[in-house]
Amino acid sequence: MIPDQEGPATPSGADKFDDEHYPGYTMGRAADMLGTTQGFLRSLDEAGLITPQRSAGGHRRYSRTDTVKVVVITLCVTAPVTHGGGGGVLRCGGSEGCRSSG
Repeated sequence: MIPDQEGPATPSGADKFDDEHYPGYTMGRAADMLGTTQGFLRSLDEAGLITPQRSAGGHRRYSRTDTVKVVVITLCVTAPVTHGGGGGVLRCGGSEGCRSSG
């Protein structure tokens, strides 16, 4: 849930722009920015691959960190996998991105 807007721990004004974990994007805005659908973002949440914060009304809210995770997941899913000599398996590792184990 988004932290209460009252109190010292809540980023204010311009500080929110610097906070990569601040949930500043609605699901629709995040989907538009990422060139994907709201259904895809919902499916990533349901699969436990990302966990966006929720507004007081229960709506998903995405941070810059969440959007970066979506980009990495999308790259991992769409990366070409070859069946060369190593027979590697593609693994996604958060900020490490995608890599082959073979």
